[in-house]
Amino acid sequence: MKKVLGILLAVAMVSSVFAAEPVANVNVAEFTGEAAVAWQYNLDTKDNGFANSTKVVLKLNLFDSGDKSTTGEGVWGELKIKTDSDTFLKWENTSDKEWTPGGMGENLALKLVVDTAKLHFGDKAYVGIKSDDTQTGKIKLTTAIRSADNDNAVTLNDIGPADYSQGIVFGYNADKFEVAADFRSMSGYNSAYAAALEVTVKPITDLKVVVGGSYEFNTGDVMAMTKKPKEIGYSASAEYKYALNDKFYILPAVGFVGGNITDNTVTNTKTVQNGGRLVTGVLFGWGETKDDNAGVYFLDDDAAKKVTPGVGLVLNAPLWYSAKTEVKDLYNSTSSETRQMELRVSAFSGEIVPNLTFAASYTTKLGKAKTKTTYTPNGGSSIDTTVDGTDFTAVVFEIGAKYKMDLDTVVVTPQVGFKAEENDNKKFVKAGVVVTAPAIENTTFSAEWVSNDLTLEKNTKGTLTLTTKIAL
Repeated sequence: MKKVLGILLAVAMVSSVFAAEPVANVNVAEFTGEAAVAWQYNLDTKDNGFANSTKVVLKLNLFDSGDKSTTGEGVWGELKIKTDSDTFLKWENTSDKEWTPGGMGENLALKLVVDTAKLHFGDKAYVGIKSDDTQTGKIKLTTAIRSADNDNAVTLNDIGPADYSQGIVFGYNADKFEVAADFRSMSGYNSAYAAALEVTVKPITDLKVVVGGSYEFNTGDVMAMTKKPKEIGYSASAEYKYALNDKFYILPAVGFVGGNITDNTVTNTKTVQNGGRLVTGVLFGWGETKDDNAGVYFLDDDAAKKVTPGVGLVLNAPLWYSAKTEVKDLYNSTSSETRQMELRVSAFSGEIVPNLTFAASYTTKLGKAKTKTTYTPNGGSSIDTTVDGTDFTAVVFEIGAKYKMDLDTVVVTPQVGFKAEENDNKKFVKAGVVVTAPAIENTTFSAEWVSNDLTLEKNTKGTLTLTTKIAL
């Protein structure tokens, strides 16, 4: 009894820390504007004309971000709340007329979040009481160029039971390893549960190994449609950043997920699916990842959503997939699939050569997709069928470069880009040059030529644009 009273007293004596709380700090963080006039001439069609543009930006800071948390020792409850993002209001007017913004402004990305909610048992063990999931295995390999399209074969998606978000996690954090064991249910108190275990080991600096697994205890109600196919997931990954010197490093990584789904929710029918996938890659790098595109033709949009200076290779390989269906007193069916692998090689220069920006990306599919199925009717002979997938190698190659030349009174930036899509037999070539001259105070004159696709038989000359911009 004394021990119980001691635990309750320790929890009750938890104190709060206020030093890093959000602080009101209303001030104008940005008030800028610009006006420009451009004259454009189409070198192919001879069409030409003017275009005016204006922009005014007002950015108002509300308060400085911060957090507030409890603290304690021994057995205690930790709660940390924080503002985690931009706390600005922003208005932007791109018309040339007066404009009165409505509401509280645009682009208020303020996030209020309960960051941590745990019961601590000593320095290392805890029980977390926030919602989460029972899946493991998701990783994002760092490579030179990652696109916005699911990181274009770089991301290995989570495996294991989905939709189990409510519950608790038992954890243990030590210097070189961490353990997290989730036990969760679906929303709605419907007797459907799942569990997951993930162990992270960091035996040496810059080496991380993660192993995980998950299991579904779904006992939900078929009539209430809360009973689901039972899923088991397992995963493993490893990453090691080896520094060659102060600038260059090698970053190899590998990840694997596998799973089994057993579906007997349909009367007299049982279906079992098994699958596994591997992602592996290596980056020879010389800089940090940026949330930006590569800034060259064909890689200046979502095709290059994140870039890391270096040369990288990523292989996404489906290892196996099989399915077996049994319908009582009717038939059995088993199938296996061979799926295409995907290889991506990419490069981004970063600032390794002053004023030069270079980027390239090569993506291809390897192997031939194929499905083999064996159908065995009750009391009959087996029938084998094999279906080949589309026999093609999808290749996309993009490369671009630009070089900024500062010639005292003017800045000249020529650039060129090339793109090829082999399966559609398409090729694109684009070139351009920008000349900028800050000849007058607060005013910039520029001339830009951008070609059309230079592989076309005609109308390849593109456009010439002359611009005058006044900005503050």
